[in-house]
Amino acid sequence: MFLDNAYQTFLLIQNNEIVVNANRWPVVILRVLPLIVVKGGGSIKLILLALSMSYMLFQLAIYATIRFYNKDRLRSWLFLSLIIIPVAHSFYWCNSELITGLSIVVLLISCIEKERRWLSILILLILPWVHPLLLVIVVFILGYYFFFEPAKRLVAISYGVIYAAMTIVKSLYFQNWYDTEKNRILIKQLEEYSLSSHYLEYILRWEFWPVVASMICCIAICLFYKKYTVLSYYLLTTAAYLLLQDIMIRNYDNVFYHEVSYLLIFLWSAYLIQKQYKLETKRLLLGIGLLLFTMGFVRIIMQGIFYTDRIEWYQAFLSTHDREIIEYDKSKDPQLIMEWGSPYESILISSMAGRSRTILFAANPKDFVTRDSVFISHYGQLPLSELNDEYFDLEPIPYKETAN
Repeated sequence: MFLDNAYQTFLLIQNNEIVVNANRWPVVILRVLPLIVVKGGGSIKLILLALSMSYMLFQLAIYATIRFYNKDRLRSWLFLSLIIIPVAHSFYWCNSELITGLSIVVLLISCIEKERRWLSILILLILPWVHPLLLVIVVFILGYYFFFEPAKRLVAISYGVIYAAMTIVKSLYFQNWYDTEKNRILIKQLEEYSLSSHYLEYILRWEFWPVVASMICCIAICLFYKKYTVLSYYLLTTAAYLLLQDIMIRNYDNVFYHEVSYLLIFLWSAYLIQKQYKLETKRLLLGIGLLLFTMGFVRIIMQGIFYTDRIEWYQAFLSTHDREIIEYDKSKDPQLIMEWGSPYESILISSMAGRSRTILFAANPKDFVTRDSVFISHYGQLPLSELNDEYFDLEPIPYKETAN
């Protein structure tokens, strides 16, 4: 019950259909199971359970395709490493299309290695519609095949053309507000960017240690095997991505968001590690792997305490608050993380326990106050008469501005 998952669940219930955001249509597959539950009249808890299961089943399907259809043991371990070792907050922000896309990228790598050409082409046609940042990792990987594996050079060129062609088609004929706004921000912040005022402290944080460790390990292995050209390529590409992230981002407080962005670096590092490392001692490698996976699971479980406490905070707060617009102060309410999700999270959490209630945190509460009987979010107002009364039973009372 966190941000986009709450928002998507609300839309499923309210519209009784899947809403495709920002033309990212491949991820609708993750909404099919919860939509079936909605159409069957299932409870909110059951809908959320179906949504959670959808993410699990999707990742399981990717793993099964790599391990059993492609018979690719090495890339199956690469996939498991990606979804376990660097994950903590992002386990609970599982709706991110970047996470979904990176899993598909591992499948693409497996298909390239196992010469599954038609499946590779299908994946390349799909990926541009999942998340724009996937362009970065696809270019990095195809670039590696082009520069360092001559036997796959023609494949890398042809696959690059296919991916570029679909990306251009999407950009020219299927523009959306999200990508347009991100491009505008990128241009604006590129003009204002000053490299002298930025350092690496934004990634050198404890929360991101698995990513940093993967980078150090990749560099060490390249040096050990004297792969200096590969190392130069790795350092150049990684630095370029970190620079792009630093240009785009002005607020590093939202750890969950940046953890997901850095999963791309982890995958890039792990991919090169498995390319360069010569398997000599299976027992040692297995021992290290088990240790890392155990640490990953522990991090996920420990991080879950924060998100459980967050729901309990909502439950306690909603017991005495309803239809209030509250000035958002992150220092006072760090558990909110981002205020735009508060209307959807509050109405779903309250409706599971009893009568529906909803609140809205906003930087400028006066912009939202109204006397009308509506459901208010940062994206507009919905008359209570249009709210799905099979799930939500908000009382027809006006909103009021409340001091935090």
